[in-house]
Amino acid sequence: MLLVFQACAGEDFVATENTATDAGDGGGDGGGISDGPCNADFECNETTLFRCVETARTVVSECATAALCDAVTGTCTAPACAEGEHRCVGAMLVRCNDDRNGFDEIASCVTAALCDASAGACIAPACDVGDYRCTGADLEACTLARTGFDIALECASAADCDANAGACRATCTPNAYQCSNATLLRCNADGTALGVAELCFSAELCDEAAGECLEPVCDANEYDCEAETLRVCNDERTDFEDEETCASPALCSAMTGSCLEPDCEPDQYRCQENVLERCKEDLAGFETAETCEVTEACEESPPGCSDLRDLAGDLHGFTILVPCVGNSDARSCTTAQAACSNLADPDPVLNGAKPTDRMLSFGGERGIVYNVRLRVQGQVESKLYSGGTDQSSTSALPADGFYVGGAPNNSTGAPYNVYAMRVSSPRQDYFFNSIATGDDSRIRSSTFDVDYEAVVRIEGGASLRLLASDPNCIATRNCADPDEANVCNAHEFSNLSSDILDDIVSQPYPAQFVGFLVESVTIER
Repeated sequence: MLLVFQACAGEDFVATENTATDAGDGGGDGGGISDGPCNADFECNETTLFRCVETARTVVSECATAALCDAVTGTCTAPACAEGEHRCVGAMLVRCNDDRNGFDEIASCVTAALCDASAGACIAPACDVGDYRCTGADLEACTLARTGFDIALECASAADCDANAGACRATCTPNAYQCSNATLLRCNADGTALGVAELCFSAELCDEAAGECLEPVCDANEYDCEAETLRVCNDERTDFEDEETCASPALCSAMTGSCLEPDCEPDQYRCQENVLERCKEDLAGFETAETCEVTEACEESPPGCSDLRDLAGDLHGFTILVPCVGNSDARSCTTAQAACSNLADPDPVLNGAKPTDRMLSFGGERGIVYNVRLRVQGQVESKLYSGGTDQSSTSALPADGFYVGGAPNNSTGAPYNVYAMRVSSPRQDYFFNSIATGDDSRIRSSTFDVDYEAVVRIEGGASLRLLASDPNCIATRNCADPDEANVCNAHEFSNLSSDILDDIVSQPYPAQFVGFLVESVTIER
């Protein structure tokens, strides 16, 4: 027989840096797991609770038993009892089961008083109901609890005590009843002896006027809940008396005779992935307060859903500027304060002058990758990249210059500017001026408008390096096509974002720039 007592709800998990590389097969409510794709956000392997993203599994918590690992809620359920714990439920002796989520009956004792939880055993009865003995002038009867003898009646003398008859020889009113503590006595028909008619559970239950023992209101060791008040049957068994005030009615357990520990505190919030949960009014677990959108982050303090774009920080509205430092000719200018020969770098992304070179930090949680959708606007010269992926190679203007991975071509014939974002994790370079078409490299002394959307992958807490590098330290001025010597027709960017306009101050900008607007941030699932 399994007795399932209400248990405390799940403990808040604390994420660790331990990543499961070989989870193996196992039980638990979540089932066994492997190294394959995730089947759910959380998985259980025996007693270990894992957070699962794609194929990566990170240890969240170690549960007390496999049965207490809950992959549905992503929590370890608190044990209902301690290992080896015994309790008495009336006359029933129960023991905490191996799963620690309830109790199993191990014995039915003769009476509730003979159930010994501390010893984990039933005590043998000391006597049988109906047994009597005389101790001097005292007629003693075996108690209903069968724990021993108690005085039922005081006879006038030892000679008047008759254990066999369970009576005292005495003069009394024939057939009349009277109470002696918890013993209902009855005079015999000829008024010569007063004997035990019935043993009541308490003196208060002995009714001599009715000549009977009243039924007890409750049993020994019986508990009751009145709202949040835990009550226990009193010694007289005539009513319940207050034992303890629980935190809420739901945490009052008459079955266990105890107040359960609250699963949470009033006004406590927690985040389960994108779901904000608050502590229930009865403190017996959490309930959904709000489900955040894919573009929002769940926040515990202050509780609510925040725009994930806030994680981007200074990336929104950041502009990579390539200003002119000195003159070169009508369509180009110098970009380095120092001699260009001193700016060489073996990394092709970093080679040459760096008119803009800035480190930014991305917010969020480590271990979570965010997809950051950018709106990119600017006026740039074209650059050739190889070894990566070009988002578009159409001839339309404004152009799409997004290129993922690979490296720039800094050869003598193509020493044009590099516009890049280097993300520390997942490690990747992104470029923003790959604007060659299928039949036109656009490698010439002209600048082109770029206006497109691009998605970059950034792990929470990663660093971003945004830069422009110029291998030959000479950049094209803001000169539109066609590329004609000694002629530079500067042009304004149509519908330029005010955030980017603030950085270039006014139009037309004399040289080149690329600005970023964070359109949305979502968690990669």
